[in-house]
Amino acid sequence: NTPDLSVEMPTSILDLNTRIITSQERSTIRRVDFTISGDTLKFDTKDRKGLLVGNVKMVLTNQASVLEKKAK
Repeated sequence: NTPDLSVEMPTSILDLNTRIITSQERSTIRRVDFTISGDTLKFDTKDRKGLLVGNVKMVLTNQASVLEKKAK
């Protein structure tokens, strides 16, 4: 099994009460078809939702596969 994506956070804090991970440093999320980076990251592990804030940059690397999936 290979992971679907990777998350790079130089430092982060997990609040054990809320189960929210926060990072105040530039973080990057990579998947086969995209890379997205932002200055801060907040991820709710219960709801599985995240928020990137500040100087966010997204690069799509495999647009053909994204368009194929949409067409189906």
